[in-house]
Amino acid sequence: MVDALPLVIAALEDASGAKTPENAFDELRNGKDMALDDLSLDSLSRFEVIMQIEEALDIELDEDEILAQKTVRGFADFVSKRATKA
Repeated sequence: MVDALPLVIAALEDASGAKTPENAFDELRNGKDMALDDLSLDSLSRFEVIMQIEEALDIELDEDEILAQKTVRGFADFVSKRATKA
């Protein structure tokens, strides 16, 4: 199975801007999980994250399924499963 966590964290960091709590991405890389809502991504930023992941893994992600993900790890697990099926 593909480990999508590093890719997901990188994509979220690229799109997050200044609204994300300081050190949030370092904490994610060190094993902490957090709610996606805590990253304060607007709709354009979420779209950028999805596009970056889809292009990197050559997959298509369903927006409704993505919106059902509540945490960064849950989102990464979802992406990993989709990438494995592709």
